[in-house]
Amino acid sequence: MTGRPKPAYVDDPIMAGAFASFMTWAWDQSELHAAFTEETGVSRTSPPITVMDAMIDEATGVHRDYAERFVAWLIKNHWGEDGDPALEVEL
Repeated sequence: MTGRPKPAYVDDPIMAGAFASFMTWAWDQSELHAAFTEETGVSRTSPPITVMDAMIDEATGVHRDYAERFVAWLIKNHWGEDGDPALEVEL
């Protein structure tokens, strides 16, 4: 989240742990990814097959872009930090 405001839950160690657990669980839920794609039109990319594919993905930031948008969507729609300045992310 470089260059973005720090989310409100970061200063509370208990909430930070709860948030990390929630994100770890949510990342493995295919139905959440499907709902995200349906709402935003942003789809998850396939893992790279070749080293060159991996290098291109890293250079373009495609996986990071998806992850940042997915996390912002999760927070806004499932975590419930309304009004958090860190959520001023365009989905």
